[in-house]
Amino acid sequence: MVIPHAAPEKGVLADAFAMLILKNPIAFENGHKVSIVTPLAIYNQKRHLKALSELVEIAENETKIARLLNAKDVLEAQFIINGCS
Repeated sequence: MVIPHAAPEKGVLADAFAMLILKNPIAFENGHKVSIVTPLAIYNQKRHLKALSELVEIAENETKIARLLNAKDVLEAQFIINGCS
């Protein structure tokens, strides 16, 4: 998982994030292959810490990552992220 991010000085107007789960990983110049991209737009510096902490927890959980990569749709991915399934 990669977590590109931007802050207000780069034009961010509100907190936001997305998650892109790729069927085919993309390779970076360093050879690292990534199947999950989660961009963050950080406006409120205090609130983003909780979201970032939760993303790191997901990124470090190999079982959850494998389940996300095999999710059939957005709803299943949401359930996995929220710990509902």
